[in-house]
Amino acid sequence: MMNEEDVMQEVKTTCKGCHGGCRVIVSVKDGRILRIRGDRESFTLGTMCAKGLASVYEHANLNRLIKPLKRVGPRGSGRWKEISWEEALGMITNEMRKVAKNTEKKRFL
Repeated sequence: MMNEEDVMQEVKTTCKGCHGGCRVIVSVKDGRILRIRGDRESFTLGTMCAKGLASVYEHANLNRLIKPLKRVGPRGSGRWKEISWEEALGMITNEMRKVAKNTEKKRFL
């Protein structure tokens, strides 16, 4: 008998490889991306750029960051520690608030 996990699923989503926002179909099995292809029903008629096509390799890259890191040594030392998403978002929020309070004309969008 076949397990549900043994079945390849096709998921329709949007490619994040570039600013185009092309619709794609991602083939997934056992939680791993096997293939990405353009959706023929989208405005791109199934075509994809090189960045989108290569995203399957980016996702499988063992060096890909999947958790936030905080630098613990001087810049360039390569020393980092893993932090929680809550801590990372809190740090970003605090820094953005500092910039927002800045009376100079330099602002973030």
